Amino acid sequence: MPFGADLHALTRASNKLMIHAFTKDYPGFRHNKGRTAAQIDTWTHGADHIISGCDWVDFMYYWDTLMLAHFAIDTDAFTVTETRGVPSEPCTPLRLLHAPNHRNLKGTDHIMKAVEELKAEGVAIDLSVVEGVPNAQMFDLIRACDVVIDQLVLGWYAMFALEGMALGKPVVCHVRSDFTELYVGAGLLEPGELSLVDATIHTIKDTLRALASLPRQELHSIGLRSRAFVEKHHSIQVVGAIFDRINRELGLRASRTTSGC
Repeated sequence: MPFGADLHALTRASNKLMIHAFTKDYPGFRHNKGRTAAQIDTWTHGADHIISGCDWVDFMYYWDTLMLAHFAIDTDAFTVTETRGVPSEPCTPLRLLHAPNHRNLKGTDHIMKAVEELKAEGVAIDLSVVEGVPNAQMFDLIRACDVVIDQLVLGWYAMFALEGMALGKPVVCHVRSDFTELYVGAGLLEPGELSLVDATIHTIKDTLRALASLPRQELHSIGLRSRAFVEKHHSIQVVGAIFDRINRELGLRASRTTSGC
């Protein structure tokens, strides 16, 4: 079961912008090429069960179970906040939250540039770029914003996007069409089901301008669809059921111990 960097054999990547971002964020990563490719081969030939998903399918050539992503969210711990202001009016200003852990891979400079240009045009919009913040504080920041911006380069979503969605926020995130076609074709997604607001480094400015013009209630509706998506695909119960099935297929059973004290 991959987590990301353990299988980023970049010679297999079809996303050249991602390769460019890797060279900026992690210039030493090129030295891992041989080892990473060898690890993928070892795991592929030796594992009893292989899980893939996300954008990791670009680097893997076999899997037993395909998932949208194996990230699980405790949805009971996340409550959706109500809209602020008059529901029929746009948010003024539109409050954006972006939390990059890899600035080039997330497209942070493009996001900041787009926001500054929109401000110069008179669009009421504010951006908070947050780094190195504990999870508990981050959740409060998500609740206080109107829109979460995840990433514009990689082409799929991960944990930060899911946390924003679980809290009922619209999330801007680049979604590659070939990945969507894969997951729809594999029966993991319904056409049009993914509620992320797709944007790239080329479209982010127009996307944010459009979001700033939406009534608060429409933003809230996108957020509610996002929450429903997380409940359907990424709750602890749903992801746990997938792993339970895999464990049973491998002959594993959960065991319970009781104390004699």
